[in-house]
Amino acid sequence: MSRPLLRSLALLLLLVSADQAAAKTALTTASAAAKQFLTRQSRHLGERVEIEVQDISDHWPSCKNPTVFLPANGKLQWGRVTVGIHCADAPHTRYLQAKIRAYGHYWTAKHRIPAGAEVTESLLKKIEGEISALPRGALRKRSEIVGKVASRTLRPGSVLQQHQLKTRPLVSRRQLVTLIASGQSFRIAREGRAMDEGARGEPVRVRLPNRKVISGFVSGPGLVEVNQAIRPRKSP
Repeated sequence: MSRPLLRSLALLLLLVSADQAAAKTALTTASAAAKQFLTRQSRHLGERVEIEVQDISDHWPSCKNPTVFLPANGKLQWGRVTVGIHCADAPHTRYLQAKIRAYGHYWTAKHRIPAGAEVTESLLKKIEGEISALPRGALRKRSEIVGKVASRTLRPGSVLQQHQLKTRPLVSRRQLVTLIASGQSFRIAREGRAMDEGARGEPVRVRLPNRKVISGFVSGPGLVEVNQAIRPRKSP
């Protein structure tokens, strides 16, 4: 092989190596910028956050002064996320994928909690772990759990979820309640029997002594207020 040809091959190899090094540097710079950006933006997600920026297969010749941003609505959640990157030396926006894991405290059932039982603090156990892996609707704050009633039997160690708990009812089915209707210039209170169970703000039906059924919302213990007021009879 002639010397000129050898020199050409060596030069070609150097150019390829330089391009590969530039692409690697660009990816490293962009990945580092993305991770730094996500670290700042994800502090509210948990007590500790882990961020993994995935490698990309596209060829990035360069990326000077990368500016990272969140596409779409700009809300950051844990799980898989996409970040956009503007490079000062490139006209087009590029994108990187990342995965965010968040860790913190949450509560589980310390003992078996039967259906219908009120959840007290003594029945709870505080756990530290990956909150981003919890099921949808998991309740992480103690104030969201204590005082609620289990709508189903909860096993020890189970994560407490929103659909498993309900607010203690202020009106029970078949309970004698006071039905209140009020307007600008009047207020009427009648007794009736509740046909449904309900907590504060929940809708229930009330059957009056004349068998008429009126719907209203629970406003207190044994109290139901109606949306459409029962208008008083006109004097003859």
